[in-house]
Amino acid sequence: PQPLTWPGYAAWVHDVFEYLCHNLRMLHWYAIKEAGALPQDESKHNQCVMSKRKAIVFYTKALFWSGSAHLWNKTVPAIPLCDANVVREQFCVDVDATLQEQQQKQDLLSFESIDARRHVADQITETWLRRMCGDFAALREAARKDLTCGAASEIWESTKTATERTTLNTSEKGETLLPLPRSISPPDALLTTLSYVPSGHRIQATVRKDVLDRLRARYAKTLRRKKEQRRREDVAHDHFPLPQSEDDSEEDETDRDFLARAFAMLLRYQDLARGDAGQHGVLPKPAFDVLERWGCQGECFATPFNATLDEFCSPFFDTDEAFGSHGSFFSRTFREGCYEINPPFSLRDDTVARHLADCLGDAEKHGRPLAFVLVHTGSFGRSATQNPRLRQFVRRSEELPGSLHYYYEGAFFMRATPRAYVPPNPSAAVFAMTQAATRKWPVTPKFIKNFKAAFTWPIINNLDVSHSYD
Repeated sequence: PQPLTWPGYAAWVHDVFEYLCHNLRMLHWYAIKEAGALPQDESKHNQCVMSKRKAIVFYTKALFWSGSAHLWNKTVPAIPLCDANVVREQFCVDVDATLQEQQQKQDLLSFESIDARRHVADQITETWLRRMCGDFAALREAARKDLTCGAASEIWESTKTATERTTLNTSEKGETLLPLPRSISPPDALLTTLSYVPSGHRIQATVRKDVLDRLRARYAKTLRRKKEQRRREDVAHDHFPLPQSEDDSEEDETDRDFLARAFAMLLRYQDLARGDAGQHGVLPKPAFDVLERWGCQGECFATPFNATLDEFCSPFFDTDEAFGSHGSFFSRTFREGCYEINPPFSLRDDTVARHLADCLGDAEKHGRPLAFVLVHTGSFGRSATQNPRLRQFVRRSEELPGSLHYYYEGAFFMRATPRAYVPPNPSAAVFAMTQAATRKWPVTPKFIKNFKAAFTWPIINNLDVSHSYD
């Protein structure tokens, strides 16, 4: 294939995403048909097709489940062999649950037995994951090797004031989305649309203007860091650094490539948000203020547009690296430091706990201070504290009461009026630390009080986090 620009690469991945989601829906329907489980009334056949939103949710889970976060890492393999069976098993369980829901709640499907239904789920899983994580991964890696930087002229940028009617929104699961106070989120925000028009059809990515400005600052900072690193390498190898010409200034490079890289990154996340925009809630800014004051320096699961701290990991190294991302949490070895970790809700197994235990075990062995503050659902937190390898490092676990704490909506970056996600069930804050870390960052009662207050819903205005926690 011809070398791709970043917008062209993003459009190609977007098209493959659309294909894979459509393909999953068709596989689901035809597998049911082959099993003879469709209703006799043909007018109900269309109701048996998996919804597009559900297909996108499955696509997202395939990206984030056990080990598959490496799909977008520096080495870009398919699902590692050691984790492939785990991913396949979990995917099959969820496909079977979807079929069971159609069979019981909607009274649409009629399988001869439970084994027959599970055979259909297994058939869908085997075919689709092979295409998703095998064929597609290989093609994407080949395309990525031929990438060139796209010029800003490929992207059309338009900004306008957008007003949304934001009201109470409660899902079937009892998950509530509520308007944020105007002091935090002005009612009329500027939304920027980045447009790319390949082969006559328009592809758009929408983002808040203030978020785009923050991305521009991150991009410029990453450029400065890379240039400084190259300069140090030149000096180390006795190379005289070339003077920077006016035509190759940092500002020109930022303006030339920024929109192309921003479009490629935003389109990836926008596609995923179409399935479940709330699958990764964002900790409130006051909570990060408390953590940063305490000594927290980075985030383990973030994105370029929602990262609050300067240091962060994110799932898609290929698009996110230009904005300062360190890549996947699972590929990074944490030697020392203090980090916040809020994994996507679709990560349900012990992959996170195992990686935390590996890093903490090595740091403890060498006497280094390393701490993680894990914030997640109450069930996930309990599972982490009971993990045989991680529990020796758990120093404290706190509960955030259901319906009385909040997160920012995961897709706030593309909404004029972001909302607060108020979970009906408790969340957990788990502090996993080495012995050296407990001395460097003591978990005091005053710190815990302020940390929990930062999550309080309704929001506490003018929360004071300026004092010491010693």
